[in-house]
Amino acid sequence: MKTIGIFPLRLVLFPESAYPLHIFEERYKTLISKCLQERAHFGINFMSNEGMKDVGCSATITDVLRHYDDGRMDIVVAGVRRYKLKSFADGKDKYYVGQVDYFDDIDNSYEQEHLSKCIEIYNRIAETVKTIKIDVIAIENVSSNYPSFQLAQKAGLAIEQRQVLLESRNENERLIYLYEHFNKILPTVKTIDGINNLIKNDGYIKPNLPKS
Repeated sequence: MKTIGIFPLRLVLFPESAYPLHIFEERYKTLISKCLQERAHFGINFMSNEGMKDVGCSATITDVLRHYDDGRMDIVVAGVRRYKLKSFADGKDKYYVGQVDYFDDIDNSYEQEHLSKCIEIYNRIAETVKTIKIDVIAIENVSSNYPSFQLAQKAGLAIEQRQVLLESRNENERLIYLYEHFNKILPTVKTIDGINNLIKNDGYIKPNLPKS
C-alpha cells in the first residue's frame, strides 16, 4: 500500500499518456508544488456525476509550462501506473491523501491480430476525417507497453468508456473493445457530430515520458 496525494478530475489519465493541466485551486497548487519539490507522483481519479472512481492512475510532472505570480501553474503530466484507491481523507493541506494499491495487467500479452485490426480501422478513421489532424499509426512504430491506451487517446470515446478501459486488466480485451468502438463510429466520422465526438478527445498530447 502506498500513500499519495489524490487529484480528482473529470479526466481519465492513461499510463504512458500526457496531458496538460492548469492548476489554480490553492490545495492543488500546494500538492503540485510539493510533488515538484520532492519529485513525487500524485494520483488522478475520474470524478463522475456519481462520485470519485476508485481506479485511477498515478502521474508525474514532466514539464512546467508557466508559473504565474499568484502560484497558478500550467503543467504537463504523464500517466505512470494504475492503482485502486483503498481509502482517502483530507490531508493537512486540504487536498485528499489516499492509500492505493498499484496493479498491472493480469496478462499483458496480446494477439497481434487484434492490434493489427485496431490500427487498420483507426487509420481509416484518421484518413477519413479532414477537418482535424489525426496522425495515422504504423504498427511497427508502436512502442507503448499498452497499445490500447495509446489508441484510446484519440478514439472519440466517452469519458465513461475511457474509465472502462483503465479498469480492464487485459490488453486483448481492451483492443477488442476499441475495435468494436471504431467499427461503430466509422460510418459517422464524415458528419459534424461524428467529428465533434473526436475533437472532444483532443486534450491528450504527444508524451515526452521520463526515462525509467
